[in-house]
Amino acid sequence: NDIIEKTYMKDKEQISKFVPAIKKQVSLTDKNFEYVIHGCRSGLLDTNKLVEAYQGVPHVYVRKGSVVTNRTTVCVLVDESGSMDWGEKIGIARQAAVLINEALGNLPGVDLYIYGHTADVISGGETVIRTYKDRTTSKLDKYLLGSIGRRPLRENRDGTAIREVTKKVREFTSSKCLLFILSDGQPAAVDYGGSSALKDVRDAVEDAERDNFEVIQVT
Repeated sequence: NDIIEKTYMKDKEQISKFVPAIKKQVSLTDKNFEYVIHGCRSGLLDTNKLVEAYQGVPHVYVRKGSVVTNRTTVCVLVDESGSMDWGEKIGIARQAAVLINEALGNLPGVDLYIYGHTADVISGGETVIRTYKDRTTSKLDKYLLGSIGRRPLRENRDGTAIREVTKKVREFTSSKCLLFILSDGQPAAVDYGGSSALKDVRDAVEDAERDNFEVIQVT
């Protein structure tokens, strides 16, 4: 709706000065190109050298090929728990997500996934994953990020969220993924807290790293 779009556009205005630098850095990794080498002894006959070919000159062929780098895969997971609503935390996290979306969302060599999570919204024991951007969303859903922090904010079962989001990403790609987790830290949900919850988060991160995710916590 209009409020969500206005929130997105306001955040975009706030972060716009940082977009070019990030886009430039990631663009440098996208080095896909085609090449043609003339003067080869084998390959495709160079039609510009038919006379030389008739005269028996050996270097009248061309070689054609392409170089394709691996695509860059980036995932953002935003903590949308109640504690993030204290002060400006959820707003800063939303702006960070908008920044990454604006910088990377339309680059041809980048696959971008953005999710949010909370827990125990309706009943104890549930974890809610909110999809803001992946291959199931359309360009018309661009402003969905403006709704971060506007829906019910409850608990955060972080380990479960990390596992579910990495599983979602793996439905689309098996390539190495840079995973940003935007959170204020402490895991807290129904029957999920203290040292056991911290261990579960550590285990989830280690599982993700074994699955070729590079995890970066922004907290």
